[in-house]
Amino acid sequence: MTGRPDPRLGTDLGPYRIEAVIGRGGMGVVYLATHTGLDRRVALKLLSPDYAEDEAFRARFLRESKLAAAIDHPNIIPIYDAGEIEGTYYLAMRYVDGIDLENRLRSGPLEPREVVHLLAQVASALDAAAEAGLVHRDVKPANVLIASGKGVDRADHAYLTDFGLTKHRGSETGLTRTGSFLGTLEYIAPEQIEGKPVDGRVDQYALAAIAVGCLTGQPPFPRDSDIAIINAHLRDAPPSLHERRIELPAAVDAVIARGLAKKPDDRYPDCKAFVDDLRAALGVSATQPRARPPSSTTRRRIVLGTVALAAILLVAGGVWLAAGGAGPGTSPSPSPTTVAAASSTPLPSPTEDVYPNAAETALLTGLPSDLAATCERGSYDPIAPVVGEASWAKYPVASLRCLPSAATGASEVLVRSFSPTVFATTDTVVEYLAGRQRAPDGECAASLKAHGRWAVGGKDEGAILCYVDGDSGDAILYWSYLDREVLVRATNQRGDSAALYAYFQQVARFISP
Repeated sequence: MTGRPDPRLGTDLGPYRIEAVIGRGGMGVVYLATHTGLDRRVALKLLSPDYAEDEAFRARFLRESKLAAAIDHPNIIPIYDAGEIEGTYYLAMRYVDGIDLENRLRSGPLEPREVVHLLAQVASALDAAAEAGLVHRDVKPANVLIASGKGVDRADHAYLTDFGLTKHRGSETGLTRTGSFLGTLEYIAPEQIEGKPVDGRVDQYALAAIAVGCLTGQPPFPRDSDIAIINAHLRDAPPSLHERRIELPAAVDAVIARGLAKKPDDRYPDCKAFVDDLRAALGVSATQPRARPPSSTTRRRIVLGTVALAAILLVAGGVWLAAGGAGPGTSPSPSPTTVAAASSTPLPSPTEDVYPNAAETALLTGLPSDLAATCERGSYDPIAPVVGEASWAKYPVASLRCLPSAATGASEVLVRSFSPTVFATTDTVVEYLAGRQRAPDGECAASLKAHGRWAVGGKDEGAILCYVDGDSGDAILYWSYLDREVLVRATNQRGDSAALYAYFQQVARFISP
């Protein structure tokens, strides 16, 4: 280290003003930058000259960046742009103000519930990529970014990054042209080491290795040299987590052993299956998001048709969607006194651990069938804002997280049902959120930030709020249903407010709370 400042700081690369170094790795440097034309902060990754000079790598980098950019998923860092400027190859991604999992683990192992919550989100991202034919190949704690939950729903949100260095499934081995690994030794699968064709099961292996580190504070094979680590991946039996951390159930060892199987065919079929078994072995209730849409068989089971409004409300109460549940920047955090009051009450769990339980089924039946088919269980964290001087908390009776096709205009739709409280209706909550966003009265059809009323055929239906989040760049839209405990929150991860409003126009009248 010379102590000299990075010469790129304060300079421009095309439309990007480079402001600070976020991190350095073998493939390049990641900077905090601002797109001066859009006034948008980004994480700008610049490839090192060694990789940029490799013609085959450059071509793959640009090709796979385009494929990765097409994945619109709440747990994948969006790629805004990729290309070459003045001989420098770059990747512009969303900037997330948070901490990576590697740094989180420096303070020691995590609690099982937190491990499951974070890894379920990473698994969802990896499975979505696998369905698109992409393999990450370098899943590691440093590539998992954690944004602390803001606003009235405080659950941490995990993002998987570095998808610009993915590859098409089966298109290449785990090696570069020069014979070096694309991966990190502590988390690399045996077939990557051996230079064999790879698919999504290398990412499942890495996820299992991360789980070991999260639960015990050490990677699966801590050794004194790189050669020893490689040999352990190829030959050594997976570790016993129960022996490393006695309070962990012995049943966890079988899950880890399968996740770290030497042969890909002996592992789990996808990352979600691994996390589901890990959750069960740890005894953690399935209260966290499972973002992948269910199979066609599951869809036929959960889409039950129309149920009378009275029956829905009898079982599930009103419908509520948490502010801030999709990640950072949705609204300012509640006051410390509110957080303390909410956290002093035990969190409820679903009455049944099998999805969907009775309350979730009732909530599903109020949704259009095509939307319901993309829903799975959401977070059961409480919602606890402040209205005036009255502090209150709402605890979900049922919680859904839905992922419609990106082509619809919405990346994510969050729906929750709650027992009614006397402190606020969903209309007043929209007003409350509008105040926190400083949203003026106006029409969402014509404004990026506005709040007001929405109507069908001249009939007032409820309150509406729209804005583009200043931190994440997400377009966000809330709407309520008059005189009913119903609030829906839809997000467009690309910041396309017009597409999101068009989605609202298509679905709002067909939701039957």
